[in-house]
Parts: sequence; structure tokens; C-alpha cells
Amino acid sequence: MSKEQTREYLLNRIVDKLTEFYIADTGKTIEDALHRVYNSKIYEALTQPDSYLVSQSPSYLYYLMMAE
Repeated sequence: MSKEQTREYLLNRIVDKLTEFYIADTGKTIEDALHRVYNSKIYEALTQPDSYLVSQSPSYLYYLMMAE
């Protein structure tokens, strides 16, 4: 697996977990949860080429997202 493939895998996994956490906490729909995740500052930071955030735990990133 290349570095880019690994990074893409981690990003997708993080988005999945953030979405799951948001739905569990708020009871919102998957559409609402994905909208919240994809429009967050955390997601914007995660998609930067050399972001260290992809190596952080999804629960920590969820905390940061909810603190925005």
C-alpha cells in the first residue's frame, strides 16, 4: 500500500467514526452527520497534504470537532 493509499484509508476510517459518534450522540440522520463532518474545520485540516491529524484517534478528533 502506498503512502497516499494509506492516508486515504485513514481519512475514510476517521470520517466513518466521526459520523458514527455524531449519530450516537445526537440522534441525527446519517445525512446530517456527514454534512457536519464534511463541513467541519477538522475535516478541512485532515485533508491538508501533510496533516498530522490523520494519525490521531477518531475519538480525539471528534472531541475537537464538537468543540468548534
